[in-house]
Amino acid sequence: MITVITGAGGVGKTTVVANLAVYFALRGYNTLAFDGNVKLPNLNYHFGIEAPQYSIHSLAANPTLSIEGAVYQHRSSGAHILAGDPSLGHITNISPSFLRSVLRKVRNKYPVIFIDCSSGIPLDDLKIFEMASYQIVVLEIERAPIKSLPMFLESEVQTFEALGLRFNIDTFVVLNKVRNLMKTTGSVVEYIEDNFGIPVIGIIPYDGAIVESIQFGEPVLTYLPRSKAANAFKSIGELLEGVFEEHI
Repeated sequence: MITVITGAGGVGKTTVVANLAVYFALRGYNTLAFDGNVKLPNLNYHFGIEAPQYSIHSLAANPTLSIEGAVYQHRSSGAHILAGDPSLGHITNISPSFLRSVLRKVRNKYPVIFIDCSSGIPLDDLKIFEMASYQIVVLEIERAPIKSLPMFLESEVQTFEALGLRFNIDTFVVLNKVRNLMKTTGSVVEYIEDNFGIPVIGIIPYDGAIVESIQFGEPVLTYLPRSKAANAFKSIGELLEGVFEEHI
């Protein structure tokens, strides 16, 4: 079980969840993409599910519903999606205990589960982190001025490093939307790995293919599999597959 987190919204966390779930599904693993961002769910849009009839929210509203009925399958890859309902009428307070109970019921069926967590310090999601084995921290390094970059990295990475240590979770970092800092990306990777001891497992370039794929409701790995972004996700998936193989 892998949580995917960021310090701020708009970094591309959900894009990472969708594409890594697709990668593992294409590799033959029974994979679930789980929308744990229950207040602002949008995983459904990445898979072209506009208005899910059944969702995590409907499960919370009606405990008699079958979890299987709320799981959708992506036609192109076979990945499964347990989405939230983004309509205002369904966004209610869902307790972390409820999310944990749902994850307990599905984890035996899906050996690979990517959880799209809410952005920021996940105080409401700590019960989920107790169940996870790994966490992926998604960073958009171009959000910080170059002079402030070390401070930005310390603020973002140290927080989630502490979370990983608390719950004995292996932590990885992915750099997303890398464009203007391509020339200095190597020094950023070196800074993270040397100062925090956390491996940077992938660098995803800023790529219009991702924007287009989201607009069409299809993860870039299956929408434009030869794009730069898709190749980056494949590289991350291959690395993670080697890490996970002892636990899958």
